[in-house]
This record gives sequence, structure tokens and C-alpha cells, in this order.
Amino acid sequence: MYATACTGCHSLAARPSPELNGGGLGDYRLTPAQVASFVKVMPLPRALTSREIAAVSAYVAHVEARAHEGRRP
Repeated sequence: MYATACTGCHSLAARPSPELNGGGLGDYRLTPAQVASFVKVMPLPRALTSREIAAVSAYVAHVEARAHEGRRP
């Protein structure tokens, strides 16, 4: 779901490509609930269902957490 709904504007890299106007999400440490609050207001061609929002939110939060494993707080 992330690949189809979000990658046109966002990256999961800490330093995204300048071509992506939504920015990178890899430097954040957001909870799934925090990600969901952002997903709900993103300008998408169609609104995501609650199941899709939950899937995207869980995925982004998981990737962010994995990116920060082993790093100092």
C-alpha cells in the first residue's frame, strides 16, 4: 500500500531525493497513530480506507523503528 499511495511524494530514506516534494520519513520516530494522523490529510487521488491507513501507518512506523535500531537516542 505504501508503494502505491505514498512513493510519488515520499521516501523512507533519511535523506530523500530532492525530486520528492513530500520529503523523507526515515529520520522520524513516529508511532502508527502519529503516522495515521498525517496519512489522513495527505493529498491523494482517492481517500484511503481505514484498513489502508492502518497498513501504511504500521509499515512506516516499523521501517522508521528499524532504521533507528542501534542508534543512540
